[in-house]
Amino acid sequence: MDIDDIFTMMIYDNALKIKEAGQLDNFRELLEDNFMYNCFLFNEKKPLEYGVKNTVFDEAVSDDFDEGIIRKALELGYYPMSMKKRITHIYELKEKDFAEISSAGKKEDAEYFRNFMTIKYHSKKLIVPFEKLHVSKKLKGWLTGKFKDYTLTFNKAYDQCIEKLLDSYKEEGTWLTEELLEKYKAIHENPDDKVSVDSVEIWHDGKLVAGEIGFTTHNAYASLSGFHTEDDVGTVQMCVLGLFLKNNSYAYWDLGMELDYKYRYGAEACDRNRQEEFYATLGKSKLSFPKEEIKLSDFLKYI
Repeated sequence: MDIDDIFTMMIYDNALKIKEAGQLDNFRELLEDNFMYNCFLFNEKKPLEYGVKNTVFDEAVSDDFDEGIIRKALELGYYPMSMKKRITHIYELKEKDFAEISSAGKKEDAEYFRNFMTIKYHSKKLIVPFEKLHVSKKLKGWLTGKFKDYTLTFNKAYDQCIEKLLDSYKEEGTWLTEELLEKYKAIHENPDDKVSVDSVEIWHDGKLVAGEIGFTTHNAYASLSGFHTEDDVGTVQMCVLGLFLKNNSYAYWDLGMELDYKYRYGAEACDRNRQEEFYATLGKSKLSFPKEEIKLSDFLKYI
């Protein structure tokens, strides 16, 4: 057992347990109460306890990848994710694990893992208000130069985007586990009037060169995870996506966890009070992305 196993076990044992979608209606209160009950006495000078304390303040866990819970979380702007936990109790084993044990016998070095869902309500989240949207100074030159023949689509190649994402993160691992992806795909194929799971794609000569998956809740869009296969095209994808959202009645652009590069696009660091202020501005109906292909050079009119 290594430090990652211990960290995950502590998260699972101390985090708020979500068993039904209705708990998300007062998610913040439940998270903060659970944090005070379970983690208030953790020692911030000890890295492991500090890391667990911060994570439990932001995340709840669920044993089931329930589609109803996931839809509700997306609708409210929370991030359904997942983690891998080492199994330490026999009741956690799945049928296939028992079959392996009975056929080969238990090995001393055998380890078993299972995935569980987490639902993240960031204590600090990056949001782009469109009056502050910033695009690279190089964008105009890119769209009249090396990227002028590239195109943008939405929801044209969702499966390809997932494949590219998994390939991009295969060395370091990813929170996009099989169970979660199955539910995301179901929501992608069956959006409702409140939420959808979407893909964004950049193409050149019929080749997918950049993209991301995200979700739309009412009239806001949140980016989840992206990839690129050429220099600068990832930045271009982010810039044109921001311009599209700004000029097509979206309320704001949710960029999730704090990473330095996101500030380049005009992101504002928002605590939970500020996030709730943004969420209160949302309209009742959900916006949908267009089906037609858009030339990147078309975005020159917005620069």
